[in-house]
This record gives sequence, structure tokens and C-alpha cells, in this order.
Amino acid sequence: MSDNTTATNTNNQDEVANQDNTTTSDDKATNTNDNTGAGAEMSREDLEKALAKARKEAARYRTERNDLRGDAEKYREAKEAEKSELEKAQEANARLQRDYEAMQAQNKRLQVVSRFGITEDNIDLLGNDPEKFEANAERIAALQKAEARRPGPPSDYPREYLKPGSSEPENTPDYNYLAAWPVTGPFANN
Repeated sequence: MSDNTTATNTNNQDEVANQDNTTTSDDKATNTNDNTGAGAEMSREDLEKALAKARKEAARYRTERNDLRGDAEKYREAKEAEKSELEKAQEANARLQRDYEAMQAQNKRLQVVSRFGITEDNIDLLGNDPEKFEANAERIAALQKAEARRPGPPSDYPREYLKPGSSEPENTPDYNYLAAWPVTGPFANN
């Protein structure tokens, strides 16, 4: 029932118009039923009628929209044709001016980056205001220099003779081997 009442193309427009004319008497009957049962719930049939009415109305609006779509496109084309060559040139000039300003800002940003030696990772920290590029670049360059002076993380490889609290190896004998162990007592070969 609902599929028959929706019109999405121009072939069904006449059907929808005919259905709208035939349903006006049904709508009047529905309205009288609504007035008599003011406090009661709507029955299933009443709900189906209301749904059918809403679908027919939506189909009518869809067909109107589809009809007016072509008219709107023609209107836009007519407006564009009415524009004088001067207006078209002014619009093109404004567009090119915006592009030029964006390119100038990008050029200035790249000049500041190369002058202060800012890395690619920090370019976005300059911001979008060309007047503040240099001030931001000075701060970023100072931060980068401070970062470069910091020692790197410790190596995973141990250093030879490294002991906590000392920097050079002591000249103490190594007792890790048996030959260096002192032998005392009754087994000593003195």
C-alpha cells in the first residue's frame, strides 16, 4: 500500500495528483472521526489512513522538488550569464589575490625557517600570523639550541672501568683469579 503512493519520478506524478483528489473525501471522514473520539486512541485503520495521507503528501512534495530542480539550475545559469565581464573579472581577481596572500605568507614562513634553522617538525609552531613569525622563530630556535646542548640518553653499552662515584680505575689488585688470592695459614708455602 505504501509503495503505491510514493512518487519519486515524473512518470508517477499524474497518479499522485489523482490520488490526492480521491483522498479528500477520505480525509474529511477521518477528520470527523478524530473529532468524535477526542480522548480515545486511534485505531489501526485510522493510523494507516494517516500514514497513507502523510506518504501522499511527501510524494507530492518530492515531485514538486524534482520539477523545481531544473528551474533552479536554469535560474543559476541565467544569473551567471547576466553577470558582466567586469564582475567576472573582479571575482577572479579576488580569488587570485587570496591565493597570492597565502603564497606570500608561506614564502615568509619558509624564509624565517631557513634563517633561524628551525627543523621541519617545528614549522607548525610558527603560527599563521606573518607578523609574529620572527618572534616565534626566535623562541623556537632558542629551544632547539637548548635541546641540542642537553646530553643524549645513556648508552646501552657499558663503559670500561666505570664504577659508581669514581671516574678512573683504581690500582688495586684484581682478586677475581686464584693466582692473586693470598694464601695464609698452614697450607701457605713460605
